[in-house]
Amino acid sequence: KLLQLSQAADAVSDMELAGSGVRGDDMHWELLPIQAAMSVRVGHIVQGFQGFPTFPAWLGKYSTTTKSKRLTQEIV
Repeated sequence: KLLQLSQAADAVSDMELAGSGVRGDDMHWELLPIQAAMSVRVGHIVQGFQGFPTFPAWLGKYSTTTKSKRLTQEIV
């Protein structure tokens, strides 16, 4: 997993280099397909894994748990 993370970070960096060429002062629009291909490369490296989107679900459960504990303490 750590190797995949490193490769994905490198791929994101390459993608951002191409993106800065597209959005830069010279606006090299011919780099746009390369940037798109590099974004697909990132997805291929991580094989669809998304660790961050589970955080909101955890936060919601934590909030509910904290609320339940607080309400229980108020009753007791």
